[in-house]
Amino acid sequence: MITTKVRNSNLELFRIIVMMSIVAHHYVVNSGLLDLMNEDPLGPKSVFLYIFGMWGKTGINCFVMITGYFMCKSEITLRKFLKLLLEIEFYYIIIYLIFLISGNIEFSIKGFLLYILPVKGINQGFTSCYLLFFLLMPFLSIGVKALNQKQHMMLMALCLAI
Repeated sequence: MITTKVRNSNLELFRIIVMMSIVAHHYVVNSGLLDLMNEDPLGPKSVFLYIFGMWGKTGINCFVMITGYFMCKSEITLRKFLKLLLEIEFYYIIIYLIFLISGNIEFSIKGFLLYILPVKGINQGFTSCYLLFFLLMPFLSIGVKALNQKQHMMLMALCLAI
C-alpha cells in the first residue's frame, strides 16, 4: 500500500507569502534604497518601500514557527541534517563563486574557508541559528509534547511576551 503525504495548502501558501516578504525586506534593506528613502521619508516612493519591506522580521518569525510545526511532527535524522547542510554549502559555494567571478571579492584560502563555514556563531545570521535549531528540534519536540495544556498556554504567552 502506498501512502501519500497530505499537503496543507493553507500553510504552504502562507509559507510562500512569508518567503516573499523576507525577500522584499532584504531587497529594501540591502540594496541601498534606505539612503534614498531617508532623503524623502514621506514621499510616495519611500512610503511604498517602507510598507513593501517592513514585513521581513515578522516573516522570519512566521517561517521558523511553520518550520517548527512541521519538524515537531517529523523525525529528525542524521541523513536529513546532512542533506540540509550540503544544500547550504552548495549555495554558499555558488554565491562565493559569483562574488569571485564578478570581482566583488579576491580569492584567498582563508577567505574561502571562512565564507563556506556553515556556523560561525549564532550572531552571524539566520543560517547558523537555523542549523542549530534543526539540531535542537528533537529535544524541543520532546519537551513540548510533555507539557499539559495549561503549561503549553503559559509557554506560548511567555514566547509572545519575549
